[in-house]
Amino acid sequence: MSPHIPLNEDDERSCYANLLLHIPWPPEGEQGILGKYESAISKFKSLAQCDNVPQYLRHIMRRIAASEAFMADRGRPNDDDDDNSNSDRSNDNFADQDPWKNIPSDVDVDSDSERSEHSHGSSVDDDGPTTNTMPSNSEYVFNVTTHYQTYKNFIRTQSDIRLNEYYKANQLSTSGEATSSVPRKQNVENYDERVKTLNEELQLLNHPDAIDQKRAYQKAIAHLTGENPDQLRMFLSGEGGTGKSKVLKLIIEFTRLHFGRTEGHHGAVIPMGPTGPSAHNINGFTYHTIAALGSGSSAGPNIGQKTAEQKGQGMKGVQLFIIDEISLVSKQDLAILEQRIKACILTTIEDPIERDQRKNQPFAGLHFIFAGDFYQLPPVFNKIPIYSPHFSEQAKDSRTKKLQQDGSELWNSLNAYCELKVNFRTKSDDIETKQLAEALSRLRLGQVLDDDLDLLNTRILFSHREALSKVSKDALFLCPTKEMVRAKNKDALQHFIISGAEHFRCVAVHKQNETLK
Repeated sequence: MSPHIPLNEDDERSCYANLLLHIPWPPEGEQGILGKYESAISKFKSLAQCDNVPQYLRHIMRRIAASEAFMADRGRPNDDDDDNSNSDRSNDNFADQDPWKNIPSDVDVDSDSERSEHSHGSSVDDDGPTTNTMPSNSEYVFNVTTHYQTYKNFIRTQSDIRLNEYYKANQLSTSGEATSSVPRKQNVENYDERVKTLNEELQLLNHPDAIDQKRAYQKAIAHLTGENPDQLRMFLSGEGGTGKSKVLKLIIEFTRLHFGRTEGHHGAVIPMGPTGPSAHNINGFTYHTIAALGSGSSAGPNIGQKTAEQKGQGMKGVQLFIIDEISLVSKQDLAILEQRIKACILTTIEDPIERDQRKNQPFAGLHFIFAGDFYQLPPVFNKIPIYSPHFSEQAKDSRTKKLQQDGSELWNSLNAYCELKVNFRTKSDDIETKQLAEALSRLRLGQVLDDDLDLLNTRILFSHREALSKVSKDALFLCPTKEMVRAKNKDALQHFIISGAEHFRCVAVHKQNETLK
């Protein structure tokens, strides 16, 4: 942990730093680390009592505590003492202050010669120190600095050793098959509670209206557990509100419980989305982050070896990739994403024969699920959707054409398709809500009836103020152009000012031109 944070199990900052850095976060992210009325001290102590604090962390804490105790006793090199107590210490006191004596008995020192080398100002034999040399104040500062640096390096070395042992103990196979159908309880935090919650949520899939969701979940689990040995290449579809994200979250939780912790920090499953909101909706990442694509749209399929190795380390043990909102992904982008992720995975495979075999498999032979609704937003920049049989007329160079072909081949290699048909979001006994839901479903397919138009026309609002008076103040307004957005925001701001509410005006100044000068 950071040296500027006091290491104390009774200190709120210290405990929170440990929870933040060393304990796996809950699904809701950092804000879920502590309960509403829970302190970091009580949370950390409860984890320690349940033996849920990693062993390497306890080891580090003991070593740093010993180091802090030594420095508190010896004094730091740059501390200013008004009474000049450092220079007034006796020979015997200085000789007794050997930092190697503070090392716990369960830590082995490499050799007697190393101990003698670091015992400044004394000659050591079996009976203890026999000769002492009175150091000057400058010599004492030098000795303290040397001891402190030596102990700091020792702690860092021991920390690395423990981390390597921890990773090795939790390392799982990176093959595409599950090693066991029994969840790895021994390395999953809050295992019993999470299994109970998962089973309760799975009971909801037994409802007759959830038969499609249940079928999709069971099909995915059959591949993940090895019941079906083939690579899972699934497309999960359905209109908004049918529960695609719900099914994905159930699959994600099962995968994490089944395979347990992995050597890579991503765990057994990597959920991704093409945008921040889509990734956030399934507690995942943008695929730009996972594949090191950056913010530009000109990145190619090739990834640097160093970057691939770094990303590959985080993917060790991954069994499943999920890409949500697949309608936003073009043929070309899908090919680039798959090839970059494959390159990262291949760096983790040591066996050359296995590496060559998996080089020709999508996502290096690991399971993957695409989810989304192709009736929703298409790819940006007029790129060709992955399902289209056509290719972009703008693909004049052979490289772009090859990427589009690779994207089509990957899409055509899917071996599982599940469509969710029951809309739970608009499920209601209210007649008007049912009519609106049915009208929206037909509108999605371009099959609008006159009755649907009459119903939608009753919802027309002719001004922003009229909208504010008829809808919730938290309602979200969607506009087709930036000009309309600016006009709506300006109108809302004026209404806010007129109401007398306290407000602040912040003026942003663009200084790019001045910088260029």
